[in-house]
Amino acid sequence: FPKIIMTSMSKSLLAVRVFLQALNLGIEVINTTDHSKFGKDCGRALLKMWYCSHCQGLLKVKPCLGYCLNVMHGCMANMVEIHHHWREYIRSLEELANGMYGAYDMENVLLRLHLLIKNAVSVAQKNRARLFSIGKVCGYSLKRYNRSAYYPEDLYIDQKGVKVSYTEHEETFSSRRKEFIFNLRMYSNFYIGLPDQICRSDLTHHNNSECWNGQEIVPRYSHQVVGYGVKAQANNPEVKVKGSEPVISQIIDKLKHINQLLQSKSKERYRYGDKMEHILNDINEDMWQSGDCDDEDECGGSGQEAFEVKKGFRCYTGCGDGTVEDDVTLHKQLLNPRSKDRVSAMSESKNAT
Repeated sequence: FPKIIMTSMSKSLLAVRVFLQALNLGIEVINTTDHSKFGKDCGRALLKMWYCSHCQGLLKVKPCLGYCLNVMHGCMANMVEIHHHWREYIRSLEELANGMYGAYDMENVLLRLHLLIKNAVSVAQKNRARLFSIGKVCGYSLKRYNRSAYYPEDLYIDQKGVKVSYTEHEETFSSRRKEFIFNLRMYSNFYIGLPDQICRSDLTHHNNSECWNGQEIVPRYSHQVVGYGVKAQANNPEVKVKGSEPVISQIIDKLKHINQLLQSKSKERYRYGDKMEHILNDINEDMWQSGDCDDEDECGGSGQEAFEVKKGFRCYTGCGDGTVEDDVTLHKQLLNPRSKDRVSAMSESKNAT
């Protein structure tokens, strides 16, 4: 039981930590791009597009759609480079969030914690005689030093115990995650769609009527609209793009790193999560039974207080770096105490020496 508690807590908390790290990076990406400054070439192109027509007394004329797209594609070329990694970030974050249930859901694990402790105490009480015999032979573990904790004077603790209650429409972390991911998914194409959102508004002419091309009023824009990204701006007739900006490159590197981390944790969830989920689902108040066992179960101990252990119970212990060690069969190494024959043999060996 201690290993089950440790494993379930570490798995759920690790998933939450990675999720929060990803959210913080997402905030950093948005803030960085929101406060990014356009270069001088972009500033001149924007001034020319929006205001140079005023110098000729053309106050109501609007820029041509193609002209606006070329200007905005050039100004936002570096920002558009984030698109692929930003979309992958949202997809990876959604995949991790979808896997945060059962053993990987912190709220669910904490709400089941009292059952784990109750079952652990129940098993220890039912097998206290055997545990006492093993303790006499093997000795007891060293007592840990007590660590004092500070409790404010105004902290009230209900002596009757904490009761967990649910309502039909109670808001949970899981429901809030789903709502957040649903809203975030709508912004998967945010960065690549910025130029079109700006230019396809009421600020430009969308048809072939007369429009401003940066120099004069024309029936239509004659230049070809360039594509997205820095490399595509080599043929941009309106804005010169020198290369990638260091700040944007740093953001892209951070997105690559967090995407790899999110994907690795999601793969770990689908690889080991079902087995951990079976462990937590099988642990309930009626899991331990006394009496005879079925053929498909394994029973440990003898006498009046034999107890049943579900076959195939397995625990995957988490390492400090989030990897998973070799699986350990719980009914052999965690739950089933040593048989009386082995205990007596050890006692005889000890007396002989």
